[in-house]
Formats: sequence, C-alpha cells, structure tokens
Amino acid sequence: MADVQVLSPHAAEASDGRIVIVAPAGTERVRLTIDGERASPRVVARRASDGGVRFELQSTAVDREGAELSLEALGEGGAVLGRQIVSGVHLLGEGAFGSAGALRPAPEAAAAARQITSGSSALSGVSVACFGAGSLAESEARTTTRAGSTLKAAILLTALAQRDGQVSASPSFSTYQSAIVASDNGAANLVLAEAGGGDQQAGTAATNELMADLGMSDTVLDGPYIQTAGRSQKQTSARDLRLLASALLETARDGSGVLSERGVTRDEARAVLGLMSAATYPGLIREHVPEPVAHKAGWLDDQQNDLALIFGGPGGPCAVGMVTEGLSFSSADVLGEQVADQVLPALAAAGPDDTAQAPDPPETTPTAPDAPAATSTGTSTAPAPAATPEGDEEVAPVVTLSDEGDGGPPWMLIGVASVVVFIVAALVARRAQVVRQRQRRREARRRGR
Repeated sequence: MADVQVLSPHAAEASDGRIVIVAPAGTERVRLTIDGERASPRVVARRASDGGVRFELQSTAVDREGAELSLEALGEGGAVLGRQIVSGVHLLGEGAFGSAGALRPAPEAAAAARQITSGSSALSGVSVACFGAGSLAESEARTTTRAGSTLKAAILLTALAQRDGQVSASPSFSTYQSAIVASDNGAANLVLAEAGGGDQQAGTAATNELMADLGMSDTVLDGPYIQTAGRSQKQTSARDLRLLASALLETARDGSGVLSERGVTRDEARAVLGLMSAATYPGLIREHVPEPVAHKAGWLDDQQNDLALIFGGPGGPCAVGMVTEGLSFSSADVLGEQVADQVLPALAAAGPDDTAQAPDPPETTPTAPDAPAATSTGTSTAPAPAATPEGDEEVAPVVTLSDEGDGGPPWMLIGVASVVVFIVAALVARRAQVVRQRQRRREARRRGR
C-alpha cells in the first residue's frame, strides 16, 4: 500500500480546513476521518500530479484541542490504495485566516475599551483589531510594561526565519513546544541562541530587529530569560502585541507580509499558531470566547499580558494585545472577560462600512531615530483614513424619517429595524454560547478532568 503525500496541513499546525494531498494513481475519492469520526469535506480541485492524483479538500470542522486526521485514498470498488495520518492539527474553521484589508477606528468599541482601562485599579492597556469587520479599538495601547513571556513568540519566529523544512520534523521541535506551550524559560533561551546562530546576544539583536520591522517600537528584548529572582527589563505594549499577532496572521494566511520578507514561510507561521493554540496557560482571552484561540501569555507575580488571535468570530479573525500590571490573574482575567463581552461585539458590529470618525487620532507607526523605517504588516498597521478639515467633514448620509411627509419611505424604517434586531439577536446568541462554555469548563475543573 502506498503512502498518501500530505502537502497541507502538517503535524501540529493550525489549519483553516484546506487539505492538499497527492494520492496514488487510480484514486477516485478520499476518505477523511477526524479523531475517528467520518468527515465529509468537499472537493475543491482534483487533477493529475506527478504520477498520482492531487486533491484539494475543504473541511468545515473545528477542533480547539488538536485533532488526528486520517486520509485514505480509495480506488475502484472502495479499495484502499494509500493512507496517511496527520496528528495534532488545530482546525480553526473554514476561512479562519480571513482576508487582508485596512483597519478603521471603531468609536463605540474604542469607548468600551477606554471604559475597561479607566475602570481598572491598576495599569492596563488594550488593542484589538478584527479583520473581517475591518475595525480597530484601543485604549492606553502605547502604555509600556514588563513583557513577560509574550516575546517568546517573537524569538521563535526569528529562529524559524533562519531555517528551512517542516517545523514539526525539526530536531528542535520539542524545544519549540516547551518554549511556547509550557512557556519554559530554559527552552526559550535555547531558541534564542538558535535565532543567533548559537549565540544568545546575537539572537537578542536579531529578535529586536524583527520586532522593529513589524513596527513594535515600544518593545525591547534585553537578552535571555533569567531563571533566578530579579526584575525583568523586557518591555512591551498592548499595541505592539497586537501588531505581532497581526503579522503572524498575515503570513499564516498566504505567506505574505513582513515576516515572510524576513524568511518565515506560511507553514512556519501556521506551526507557531499551532503551538500557541496548545498553550497550557489560559491567558486573558481564551476562556471568554467560544471560538478557537491561539495565544502567548506572559505573567509575573503582579502582571498578566496576552497576545491572542481569535478565529471564526462575528468580526472575522481578531488580534488582541493586552497588558496589565499590579493585578492578580483573577483581577486581570476580569478585564479579559470585559474585552470579550464588550469590545469584540462592538468591533464586529462596526463592520467594514463604518465611516464614523473616531475620537482618537489614526494609528501611526513611530520610527525610532537612526532606525530603519517600520514596514507595514498589511492587515494590522494600515493607517486609518485621515480626518478631513473641520467644516468640510465627510460623513455618511443621514436618512430622516418623520410623519410630515419629508422623510424617507416607510420601508427604510423596516429595513433598519430588521438589521438592528439581527445584530442584537446575534450578540445575545453569542453571549449564551460563551456562558454555556464557561459552565462546562468549570464543571470539568471541579471533576478533576
């Protein structure tokens, strides 16, 4: 029996459900099972390839934990001509990576973010972008604080930019897992040395260069992670964590963006997302949304930070950066819940056609003196449209409905009301789904599972 060659996804990667294989000659169809359950993917394309048959399949399955995919090539009469198993695939859902597009500030979402940070008893910053809606909301996003372990994601990306081949097949893969999934400092330091060709200081310099290229002007990696008592000098901001998450999403989508220019491939970006999807520490966002989340948290005694990517929500893929200082995990977790419950729905409701002017100035990417200009990361750092001069401001047309006969026709009111009812119903349904998920997790923890 011949092997089925799986071109995508690879083991331990995050996937949008697009499966590409080369099956043996004579294959008529492909049978897919996910964790032992028969699936029914649709065939997107089929053609002869290298003496075999190339299939492109699309699955709609979602698996937050990492699934085992079994692919069988079936010939005439259902004979099994070949088989292959791919393990640990994090299925994010069809279209999970979204599409590229500019971001517009969303005033209502920004107001919700400001209410969260202003209501906090300690330092906090929030930066969230939803790419399906094309919307952005921030508050105290440039406030800097200790980065914690969030920068381990940047260290791994720097190391991967200098190597070739499938990530899960690398001799260093178990080290990558320890650095990201378990957030082990010793493992992160080994990856840092790999990023510098065997030298940690060279790896530090290379990682700082990569982050500068992404526009992360508030972030500094001061060297390896210490394993003794002492205050870390690594620093970052919510905005910079969101920029890093956005750049990772861009390259994972189609192999484009600044990370790609630095040498990170699409499959490598998806491997990093796979590791982030398996992270053991809950972080500030994952427990509060029903959709799959890939994240890298950073935490100290009085500090909780998170960079996260949410897939499949109403606003499309969303990148989140959060920093807090002076808060316990439980207190910081409340802020994460508020971002999930208030900011994310407002960003989704804003939509790509929301042209309302934001109270905050458009996002820009400052460039440090004598440093190379920061390069746009495409989906995440596209500036908002510049405000027009006062007195000549462009606004969306206003429809006035009145009982004096000079307003719009009555069907407009019905249409507007229908849209409002639809949005409210969607938000209520999503909230109920989140509540049910939290209840199931609490019950699982009580049972010791």
